[in-house]
Amino acid sequence: MKKLSALALLAAASASASAQSSVTLFGVVDVNVGVNKNGAAGTSHYVGDSGNESSRLGFRGSEDLGGGLHAGFWLEGELFPDTGNLKGLDFARRSTVSLIDDTWGELRLGRDYVPNYRTRIDFDPFGQNGIGSQGNMLVLNAPIQVANQLAAFPGAVNSTPLGSNAPTYKRSSNTVGYVLPANLGGVYGQVMVAPGEQTSGLGTYTSGRLGYQSGLWNVAAAYGVTKLTSPGASSLKDLTAGASYDFGVVKLLGMYQRYSYEHSPGPTALKDLMVGATAPFGSGTVKVSYNRATISGAPTGVSGLGDGSARMFAAGYVYDLSKRTALYATAARISNSAGTQFTVGGQGTGPSMFVNGQFLTGQRSTGYEVGIRHRF
Repeated sequence: MKKLSALALLAAASASASAQSSVTLFGVVDVNVGVNKNGAAGTSHYVGDSGNESSRLGFRGSEDLGGGLHAGFWLEGELFPDTGNLKGLDFARRSTVSLIDDTWGELRLGRDYVPNYRTRIDFDPFGQNGIGSQGNMLVLNAPIQVANQLAAFPGAVNSTPLGSNAPTYKRSSNTVGYVLPANLGGVYGQVMVAPGEQTSGLGTYTSGRLGYQSGLWNVAAAYGVTKLTSPGASSLKDLTAGASYDFGVVKLLGMYQRYSYEHSPGPTALKDLMVGATAPFGSGTVKVSYNRATISGAPTGVSGLGDGSARMFAAGYVYDLSKRTALYATAARISNSAGTQFTVGGQGTGPSMFVNGQFLTGQRSTGYEVGIRHRF
C-alpha cells in the first residue's frame, strides 16, 4: 500500500509539473504557382511560397510561475518550401523571451514584429501576403532593388521604404517591449524601443500601437520613428491607422499609411490609402482590396520611387478544405505613373525593371497565383 501511495504521489507531481510548463511546435507550409508580367520587362512563371500565409516553423512555450505570472519564449523561422530553405533555417521572424502577468501585461525582449506591421496585418484583407499584399505599394521588389544598387543608388535596399536603409519595415532586432494585458475591456496595444547598438547608419527605434476591439468593430493606430545616422539622413517616421466593421455578410476594412523620410534634400513622403473587404462564400472567403499610393517631396535618388502615384486592385478566394488546409487563388494589377514602379511580385518575384541598361518606370504590373496552404 505504501508503494502504491508513493507511485500515486509521483504521478500527481509529474502531472502538476506538466501542467505548469509546455512547449508547442507549430508552422505553416504554403506553396503556389504563378505568373507575373511587369510591363515591357516581360513575363515570368514561378513556383513560390507564402501566397496566403507566411511559411514558417516555430517553437513556443510557457511556464506557470504562480500568482498569475508566466515565463514564455517564441522562436520562429521562415521556410521556403519551393526550394527547401537553401539559405538555412534561422529564427529571424521572431525570437523573444517574456515575463507575462495576467493583470499587468507582458514584458518582451528580443527580435519581434514592429507595432506598425502588426497593424498592417490586421487591416489588410490579404494579411500582407502574396501578390495582393498592401505591402506591394510600399516596397520595390527584389529585382528592382538589386538593379538600383548595381546602378550606384546606395539608398536602395530591399524591404526599406523610400530607400532609407531603415531595417524596421517588418521587424526590429534588440527590442524591449511592453504589451497591454487582455483584461482592459477591448483596449489593446504595445510600446517598443530598440537601440541601434552601433549598427552602421542606425540609431534608436521607438514605436507604439493602441487599439480597441469590441463586437463587430476594430480600430487601431501605430506610430514609429527610426533614427538614422548615415550622412544626410535623420529619421524615418511611420504612421499606420486602420478600422474594420463586420456586417456578417461582408467585413469592410480601411487603412491609411504614411512614411516620412527626413534626409538632406528635404522630406519625402509616401502615402497609401487602402479600402478592402472580405466575405464568406461557400466553404471559403472572398477577398478584395484597392490601394492608391503617392510619393511627393524631395527626390529619393532611387529609380521607381519618384514623384507620382500608383493604383492596385487585388481579388482572391480562399477555399477551406479543413480548419488547417486551404486552396487559394489571387489576381492583382498595379498601374504606375511615370515616376513610380511598384509591382505585384510579392516583393520578391517578377522580371527586373532594369532592361538594356535602363530603368523602366510607369509600367503596369499584373500577376496571378494559385496555391495550397497547410497549418500544423
